[in-house]
Parts: sequence; structure tokens; C-alpha cells
Amino acid sequence: MAFFPANATYPSLLGELYSAAFTAPAFNWLCSPACTELETIVLDWLCNASQLPSSYLSTSSTGGGGVIQGSASEAIVTVMIAARERYVREYMGSSNEDGSPRINGENEREWRLRSRLVALGSEMSHSSTQKATMIAGVKYRGIPVSAADEFALTGRGLKQALENFTLEGLEPFYLTVTLGTTATCAVDQFKEIAEVKK
Repeated sequence: MAFFPANATYPSLLGELYSAAFTAPAFNWLCSPACTELETIVLDWLCNASQLPSSYLSTSSTGGGGVIQGSASEAIVTVMIAARERYVREYMGSSNEDGSPRINGENEREWRLRSRLVALGSEMSHSSTQKATMIAGVKYRGIPVSAADEFALTGRGLKQALENFTLEGLEPFYLTVTLGTTATCAVDQFKEIAEVKK
């Protein structure tokens, strides 16, 4: 950053204006609601420009919208925690067995479920997925890939892994699928994987 004497000349006023805009504490809505609202608007523009379905817009009834993350690792942690909480909420339901409202983490059944959660990725996936599991407090398992499949995660490999994890009593809730892995530039078989996930 640079220092601009803001009361000297017209160019210095502009320099101060730009400098102040770029040093805004934009890490959450409370610190900078204007930056957050601008981010929301720009991401809606991006959705429209990319011709994504309206469910991706911040104004959708499904709770769409997005945020800009500082790194891919940060995005993976955010998505994994959201996926974990959604999975637990859908599995547990909104009320306890006795009909009382469910509060996160208050019963043993929920903690048993959380201890069985596992996030997946191929053996070629970036280490950020494994690191995210440490932050999210869940297990990680790499799915084996082979040179015969050009080191790509396939639907067949995923299906076999899911069956194995079920036999182990694990609850897969998250999968990192990669378009160009770090180690081998492998492209996972998205279409096959989507069929398995149905």
C-alpha cells in the first residue's frame, strides 16, 4: 500500500479513494456489508453470464448464492463443513426420537454418526481434501486408481469403494472429483461418477 496525502491535489484524493477501497476489512458481512453485498451481486452476474440455473442465484428460494474464497483449500474446507452439517441434519432429522427439537451435538446417536463420517477423493486428489478432513473432524479415505484408467477416478472404482466403506460401517458424505490432478494431470470420469452418485 502507498500513502497519499489526501488533502493536497485532485489525483491524491483519487489515490486515497482507491487505497481505502482496497484495504477494506472484507472478511465477513459484519466488518464490511458493502463488500459482501457487492460480492453477492457480482456472483449473481457470473451465474447469469454462465447460464447456470436460477437455483444458483442469491435470490432463489433454495438458498443459492456463493462466496469468493481466498484459495482452493479454503473453499474445500468450507464446502466440506457445509456438506457434513447437511448430511447430519438430513440423517438425524429435525427432531429427536422423543419428538423434542434436535440441537446439534446433544445426543449420543449424532456423535456416533459423526464418528463414522468419511470424505473421499482419489489417490491422486490434492492433499487439500485430506487437510480439510482434519479441520472438519472427519475421516479421509483415498480411492485407489490405476494406470490402466490413466489415474482417473472411475465410476466402477467409486462404486467398489462405497460398497467397501458401507461394509466397514462408514458414512461417505463428501467426494472430491478432480479435473487435472496435481500429480498426474488425471481427469476423473465425471459422467460415470455422477451415475454412481444417483
